[in-house]
Amino acid sequence: MQSFANVYITPRVRASLQKVVRVDQHKKFWELIAKLKNGRFEIQGQNIEKQNGKASKIYSARMNRELRLIFSVQKEGSENALIIHELNHHDDAYN
Repeated sequence: MQSFANVYITPRVRASLQKVVRVDQHKKFWELIAKLKNGRFEIQGQNIEKQNGKASKIYSARMNRELRLIFSVQKEGSENALIIHELNHHDDAYN
């Protein structure tokens, strides 16, 4: 996987960082974002999976035992962008 020129974080994710994610886990969130931005989708322990089949551009990543990150890959001209849609507890992230 190639690296991404831009990363967009939705307001919903920014709210989750304040309401759902403990302050001591914020660093782990930003480290995961940096790894994904650099195209590192084969990170051991992150369990990055495509959602809804092989043709999907929606992925999930495990931030820790409880929290999941839902993101997609979008084309922006000649480059790709990473869009972070959701950060929440396992079941809530998938709904």
